[in-house]
Amino acid sequence: MKTIISDFEAASAFCSSEIIKLIAKKPDAVLAFSGEPCLYGLFDALASSCEKQKADFSRVKFFSITEIAGSRSMAEIIERRLLSRINAAEDNIFLLSEDNFAEYDDIIGRSGGIDALFMGIGMNAGIGFNGSGTSFSSLTHIAKLSSFTKDELRYLPSVSDRGLTMGIKTITAAKNIYVAAFGSDRSKAVFKMLYARNDPATPAAFLQIPMNVTVLLDREASSEI
Repeated sequence: MKTIISDFEAASAFCSSEIIKLIAKKPDAVLAFSGEPCLYGLFDALASSCEKQKADFSRVKFFSITEIAGSRSMAEIIERRLLSRINAAEDNIFLLSEDNFAEYDDIIGRSGGIDALFMGIGMNAGIGFNGSGTSFSSLTHIAKLSSFTKDELRYLPSVSDRGLTMGIKTITAAKNIYVAAFGSDRSKAVFKMLYARNDPATPAAFLQIPMNVTVLLDREASSEI
């Protein structure tokens, strides 16, 4: 696991450059994103690169990591902040929904697997909507959202009691994983991600297992490591 201490803008630019290099080598790369605010700077940087014709997304496949049951809240964020601003092909967009979650891992597999996945970390050290008690072997599933998680999602117009999420096995199977954390409220979760025992009590600690994980932190989020 590689840790980079940076700020929001520099981290966003770094992740954007990683994607641009990836699709230059592999034009049909498979990308997965959460809809969390920590990625908004990345979305802006990718849109700018497309506008300046520094990147071609026409063959790239897109997946999302989470969704709120009964809504398209996360999909709408990714569509509005990224997909509508780049030359993504409609046939290559596979955002998580109640219609496709049961076969989501199969769709990912048929697409060749996720080349690069980008997400944040919950203040409870959750990843996606995988909270404490989630098995490492979990695939895409419906999860009950804790009151803690629902509070973290207050930037959404409404939140139900359930969410759709890639499982921990789905996430950790990605060839490259990028985790962004900014602010002192993430510092304890970052410490657990890096140093806790990797068992279901701390889902983010399972990220110690994959080889290619990059954690991007500002100084506040890194204050306890």
